[in-house]
Order: sequence, then structure tokens, then C-alpha cells
Amino acid sequence: MGVSYNNYKRMNEFLRQDIKKELEILLSLDNDYALFKYQYENEKQIGKMLGSGYSVGTSSGTAALQFCLVGLGIGENDEVITVPHTYIATLLPISNTGAIPVLADVLGDTMLIDPDKIEERITEKTKAIMPVHLYGQMANMDKIRKIGERHNLMVIEDAAQAHLGRYGGKLPGNKSHAACYSFYLNKVLGGISNGGIVITKSRKLQDKIRILRNPESNDPLVLKSLRTPAYLDWEQIAFIKCKIKHLREWLERRREIAKMYNEELAHLPIILPKEDKKAYHVYRDFVIRANKRDKLVKYLSRKGIETNIHYEQPVHLSLTYKYLGYKKGDFPVSESICQQAISLPVNPFLANDEIFYTIRKIKDFFK
Repeated sequence: MGVSYNNYKRMNEFLRQDIKKELEILLSLDNDYALFKYQYENEKQIGKMLGSGYSVGTSSGTAALQFCLVGLGIGENDEVITVPHTYIATLLPISNTGAIPVLADVLGDTMLIDPDKIEERITEKTKAIMPVHLYGQMANMDKIRKIGERHNLMVIEDAAQAHLGRYGGKLPGNKSHAACYSFYLNKVLGGISNGGIVITKSRKLQDKIRILRNPESNDPLVLKSLRTPAYLDWEQIAFIKCKIKHLREWLERRREIAKMYNEELAHLPIILPKEDKKAYHVYRDFVIRANKRDKLVKYLSRKGIETNIHYEQPVHLSLTYKYLGYKKGDFPVSESICQQAISLPVNPFLANDEIFYTIRKIKDFFK
């Protein structure tokens, strides 16, 4: 039996007719006005589903983060606090503006930023906190917002993996200056390749981001963006439109699969993902931790089960961010997670027999 990690083929088959209809609409548009109207109206509707406030589509989640930083006035030698356990695209927008990523370790149970580690990293140069809602679960936004308010810091959420995730019943963007999503294909909501969107309650920030993403803008702020033009492309919108109406159903299926894993794997010598009591986890990934991680990956691969490793190396130990001066041992929780973590298939197009086959093979491995 083969078990696919993403099941793109099944998803595209399910959406084929809707996608054909939407592309026919797109291909029938006859002028720039009609194309930009299609873009503006649809990205506005997508934004409404993902959060409250204003929304601006971008070419990627990375661009969305960078536009937020620049729009909020963050730049050369400012400091932005984020985590070492994340994809490098979290840090790139910070360093691209000339700001300095300052890292705080994550919690061992949720694998999200440890609020208690944030305040000890704050200096007179700190301008913002960028929590990462990794694997589909939001960080503790109640504590993070209070820290931001106490120190007069901006809070920008990297919500690239947490579409319709919630903390305390609130979507990303409710307890911060802005939330940034990615529409990369492997997210719980993606286009045909890439894309992003900013959700913010600030009209002023929205206006600045529109200036930054539009290449025709006659504004000096554009020089700071490094990413123009950066629209959410029309073909990405077409695919997102076809997927978003199924998103809630797909997320419930992900949670259902996660429950199966949690119940069936509970007594094995592994660490299962913990869902914060105040969070609604959308399980972009179901991440377990095992001491024999590499052997388990190879074993499951031989049995036809695709898995993933997110991420093999914490960003502070990467060559890209060697210049920050961190060393091995500085962030022990993140480093331990990177050595142990393995992501199991949790996509909504898995059949129950594929899920129980995966469970059975994991149990066989640990016998």
C-alpha cells in the first residue's frame, strides 16, 4: 500500500470541474480593468474568511511578512524576536529589511514560542515580536499580546500554516498588528504554487502594503520593499477560490485523523503533539517525536508511507544565519525537536484504511 503525504492528485481530481469552471471565467476576462477587479474582489472575500479587518494579497507569505515589517517602520538594526524552530522564510523578511532576528526558544510540548523566553530577549532595539503558528497551532496570543503592550512592541503573526486556526476562539490577526498567511501549495489552503495575504485591522498599514506591492506606485517606500511587484496572481486566486469553500470540512477531517493517531499511538515510546486547551489546531502537520527518528523514517518509506521532517536543522545553526553568532546548545528545545521530529500523513484525502495501515506499521516498528 502507498500512503501519500500530500495527496495532490486526489485533491486535484476532487476539484477538477470547479477549477475548470473558474479558469474559464478567468480566461474570459478581456481587459486589465476586469482582471484587476477579479483580483481585488476575490482577495477581499478570501481575506474575510481568514480574519477580520483589511486584507491585501501578496505573491507569498514571505512577501506578506516583509511588507508588514516595512509598513510598520521596522528596518536597519531594529530587532525582531522570533523562533529558531521554523522555516527559514520566517527570518528572511526580517533580515531583508536590515533588521536583526533575535531568537527565543520554543516550548517542549506545543513546539511554539515560549512566552516566558520573550521578555529576556527584549532590548532597547527591539521593535516587534513575530510568533510562528507552526504545524497548524496558534501560539499563546494572550500572553504575547500582553508582552507587546507592556513593552510597546508590534506583534506580527506568521500564520503561514494556521489557516482558520484559533486561540481563545480568535483567528490570527485579532490580537496583533497583522497576521500573514501563505498560500503555498502544501499549506492547508494553497494556490497552484504560491501566494500570500496580510490580515490587519489597521487601514494605515493596509494602505502602506498596497503601495509596497504595486510596482507603479510613486512612493519612496517602494525602494524598501525589495519584492515588487508582488501581487496575489489571478491563477492562484482561481485555485484558492475552489478550495476555500471546502476548507472547514477539510480541517475537521485533519482533526479526525489526528485523533486516530493520538488514540492509537498513545502507548508507544514517542512524544505526541499537544494541543493547547485554548487552541483549535488545524494540523497542517501531525508531528511526533522519536529517538529513533531516522530509522523510523526509513522503515515507513520501505512500507510505502511518505513522511516529512520539519525541520532537520534549527535556523540558528544554518549557514544563512551563522552571522547572528548563535551556537549549538543555545536553544536546546528547538535543537532536540529537530533531531526527533517526524511528520505523519494527515491530509484530508487519506482513506481510513491508509491511516490504520500507517498506525499498524508504526506499532510494528516499535515491537
